[in-house]
Amino acid sequence: MAQFRPAGLSDEDTDSDDYGFYEKPIRNYNAYYSTKKKIEIDLQEAIINGNVEDVEKIVTGDLNNSVDIKLDSCWTPLMHACFHAQDKIVKYLLEMGADPNLHADSVTPIMAACSNSSASNDTILNIVNNLICKDCILNIGDKYGQTPLMRAISSSRVAVAQKLLDMNVNIEMRDQQGWTAIFWAAHHNQPEILEMLISKGGRLKEVDKSGRTVLDIANSHDYQNIVDILKKHLNVNDGDETEKTTFFDNEVKSWQDYYPGIEKGEKPNYSHEIPHFLYGMHCERLTPLIKNSGMDLRTFLLLEESDMIKLGIDMPYERQRLKRGLRSFHLRGWKLNAVSGLYTKKVENFSVLDCLTTLGNHLQQIYILEATLQYTLHKP
Repeated sequence: MAQFRPAGLSDEDTDSDDYGFYEKPIRNYNAYYSTKKKIEIDLQEAIINGNVEDVEKIVTGDLNNSVDIKLDSCWTPLMHACFHAQDKIVKYLLEMGADPNLHADSVTPIMAACSNSSASNDTILNIVNNLICKDCILNIGDKYGQTPLMRAISSSRVAVAQKLLDMNVNIEMRDQQGWTAIFWAAHHNQPEILEMLISKGGRLKEVDKSGRTVLDIANSHDYQNIVDILKKHLNVNDGDETEKTTFFDNEVKSWQDYYPGIEKGEKPNYSHEIPHFLYGMHCERLTPLIKNSGMDLRTFLLLEESDMIKLGIDMPYERQRLKRGLRSFHLRGWKLNAVSGLYTKKVENFSVLDCLTTLGNHLQQIYILEATLQYTLHKP
């Protein structure tokens, strides 16, 4: 900044008459951003044209090999390559160390690839395979809750949807309106993908935030092929579910059912209650694993992460969800009406059957309380 002194007090003689007043050069604050925008335009043009050499020049020169830099739009070069379905450029950027999980406004590269509906199926599948090989996250939703699987369904990418299902993605994740992948398949009239989801155990009786079922969505669009598939499997699933869950049958038919195992001289293990826990925790996909292990309810309620891994629960998010559900169960408050007999029945005749059923209920609650006590003592 120029220093001004009263006339005659300057410590230096000068011939200048402007007393320090001079025009400063104008600073161009937008130069950096203009350069950044130009680089992105050039890069995007090279990507759209599939020009790998030009992309390499821009990455090594203008970007100084910073493949994860967020450009003017906040997209990375990898996101542009995925969105425009340039599999060779995607492969090059991944080999250069591009992060497949960097996102912009909650959109990840695999979401961008699955949103493309114009490129060939083989190209999109190649991109998805390359991203998966670099450990991209599959069970993730954008700010609207839409997952890569949902985007693949909306783009009619059957092969990509099959690949994601082969990776055991969570098909019960919900978007902002409460839709799962099955809702998306019905809404976008994708019968083949719908069959794939059903074969993976997708739930057909769920409702969205508006109280609509998958069948309601299909009927609203008059997609008769989707309606036929849903009606067929709803009937089949009702029968199959009864057959598959015989081991977990919880229908009380007599007083002996309050003492499971008593007819065989065994102690009650209450394994038939486990599916209800799994359903409440949104972990019903794990029911076959639990059934095959032969564990009882106490063992289930005391599962540690190491036990879950031994059971074959490989997905970290499933283990986390199960642990969170078990913790919530053990820490919940008890209500008086949860245990029969705590309220005195004002009846003249209290039969032996009433006593047996009440005691059976108490036995089960004591069994659960014992597990909760063990859980509490071992947890910080």
